[in-house]
Amino acid sequence: MCHLTSTKHDSEHFCRLGTSGFTLAELMIAMAAGLIVLGGAFVLLNQLVNVSGSIVKIADTNQNLRAGTDLIVRDLTIAAAGIPIGGVSLPGGAGCVAVKRPGPASPAVTFSNCATGATPPCLSSAPSLMGVLPAVSPGQCLGPTINTKTSDEITIISVDQTFAVANVPVPLVPTSITIHPAACAPPSCTGWTLTVPAAPSIAAGSTTAVNVGDIFMFSNSNGTALGMVTAVNSGANTITFDDTDALNLNQPNAAAGTLSNLGPGGVYPTTDAYKIYMVSYYLDNSQAGNPRLMRQIGNATPLAVADGINFLEISYDLSDGVTTDVRDVLSLAPHTPNEIRKVNLSVAANSQPVARSTGTPTVLVNSINTAVTIRDLAYRNNY
Repeated sequence: MCHLTSTKHDSEHFCRLGTSGFTLAELMIAMAAGLIVLGGAFVLLNQLVNVSGSIVKIADTNQNLRAGTDLIVRDLTIAAAGIPIGGVSLPGGAGCVAVKRPGPASPAVTFSNCATGATPPCLSSAPSLMGVLPAVSPGQCLGPTINTKTSDEITIISVDQTFAVANVPVPLVPTSITIHPAACAPPSCTGWTLTVPAAPSIAAGSTTAVNVGDIFMFSNSNGTALGMVTAVNSGANTITFDDTDALNLNQPNAAAGTLSNLGPGGVYPTTDAYKIYMVSYYLDNSQAGNPRLMRQIGNATPLAVADGINFLEISYDLSDGVTTDVRDVLSLAPHTPNEIRKVNLSVAANSQPVARSTGTPTVLVNSINTAVTIRDLAYRNNY
């Protein structure tokens, strides 16, 4: 309807059209359409947030996996450097006690230098008795069980290339090696005391500093032996190797494989003492939901080098070219770990739980398989 109006100032007539708002039905339809659009936007945003979180956690998992594997590979490439063919003698014979193996607190294990012990669950038989510590020591099923799978351990030794003068690795050459305490007679002896020249310096701060807990390999014309430092007197230039060491390497009353065997009757030919780099890798499952790859140097405090690592399986190729990809080298008589030439690694990791739109978190899993040829062992028995 049109209403004619006029004013006293203007005789022109205007026509105003009548107006009306949305009906209730139209308003409800519009609101429903808006809610649908907003709901779709929120669903899309939620999915984008989940995808973003998944990408971050996948990247973190892959980074842990790569970093942990790279460390193992790096240490394997220097395994056996400076170590005699056949390894280094371990204490044995009458009076011997088992040498503790660096590794997880549970299960705690030893090197089979005195007794073979129980058969690990993944080996066909008990490990053979070992009189030496090889450059690469397999540790099948010596780690914790995670997701029903028992993990492996590995211990690697080489001469410490950082114990050096002008960047050249050097041995200590003792001027005397005496039993400790002086003039003792077995079984009252507790170890040995080495007196070394003033140069190279064994004092703290030098590149050849000697510290409690350091492991040395002694070598002369009578053979080899291992020892762990228990005391250092840099003023007197003496180093003590008592039977209080954490790994039971110092065994003055064992019949074989000790410093005493390198100097029959207390007479020692020229003896070199090389600092040994011993590193072990194994899994730790003490943190619920976060198994970790541990790296332990000697008997020092182990360090977690990668989170989320829930699987570590190691197999070996031997020098005969026929025996390959075997896990039970320790029980595969007549083969021994001294025949190892290549190490095959299988490492897996899981992410932290990733949120899903369904409400059920998901764990993402990835793995790396690689092989490392140990250059210091690859051609020893062939050339």
